[in-house]
Amino acid sequence: MKNTNDIGSMSVPPGGILYSNDNSGNRHGQPQHAVSDPSNKTQSTATKRWLGYRSNANITSPSLLKIFTGLGDYVNIIKADIPYDGGLIHIVDDYFTLPEPLSNTASANGHTSFLNMAKSSNLTSTLDNTPAVTVFIPSNGAFSKPNSTTSYSSSSSLLSGHVIPNFLGYLPALTNGATYTTQAGTNVTITIRGGDYYVNNAKIIASNQILENGVAHVVDSIVVPTIPAPVPFKGSASSIKEASTAFFVVGGAALLFVAGVLM
Repeated sequence: MKNTNDIGSMSVPPGGILYSNDNSGNRHGQPQHAVSDPSNKTQSTATKRWLGYRSNANITSPSLLKIFTGLGDYVNIIKADIPYDGGLIHIVDDYFTLPEPLSNTASANGHTSFLNMAKSSNLTSTLDNTPAVTVFIPSNGAFSKPNSTTSYSSSSSLLSGHVIPNFLGYLPALTNGATYTTQAGTNVTITIRGGDYYVNNAKIIASNQILENGVAHVVDSIVVPTIPAPVPFKGSASSIKEASTAFFVVGGAALLFVAGVLM
């Protein structure tokens, strides 16, 4: 990791974004990340050698801090804040999983409805290769709800309405009341209630699935889009901008035609 992240800073909700030295991802030049999540502490099977025993027999340790890596996998920190001359060492109970493209990540977590729609819309490659994106993956159950897709004119617009381009929206970066524009041109607003995160009407039920080109969160419903309000026209009839201009020469005299303007 490039920066020093002590256990205290990583344990403050909603967690911390951890920067690595891996610059191979498709992320507009940003390094690959991992994300801590103090709201998702789990029981971890650790070895006794980290707890002061000589035996390597597995035991169950208390709840520990979860660190999300690729494919929706995570590790737990089982011993933290060991200083050395280059910074801090944290002992974890497994290897980090390298992030993979969105389609591989969705497949590994069983999001078949989302994958089938992407395939039928010929958007699998686009979603996998668009740099620095945040994707909200509707669960299989979300697609099975009555009239779940009626807010969108097509499958491609639905998928685009669940993608925020040029934004790495890990859970710690999603703030209450923040509004983002999707690839479809619609708006989504983040709401935090009781520690739960909502994207318009949809609740995030699995967060921080790190992708090769960004991050994905699983939501329990199809996101109902919000259409941005039109910008009010504040000019006057005389201030109409030229839409097109054409010159003609007739009998040696130049005539100027400007669309939308009386000359």
